[in-house]
Amino acid sequence: MKFALKTIFKNKRPTLAAGLLFYCVGFLNLTSYLEAERCFQH
Repeated sequence: MKFALKTIFKNKRPTLAAGLLFYCVGFLNLTSYLEAERCFQH
């Protein structure tokens, strides 16, 4: 994780890299949330 943060800060476009990282994390959270919802309904 620290390596990823260093890469983002060294990047010339840190906002884009950070946005992409947050998008990936958010997508994973959404996916696991939907999986949990589906498990609870059955």
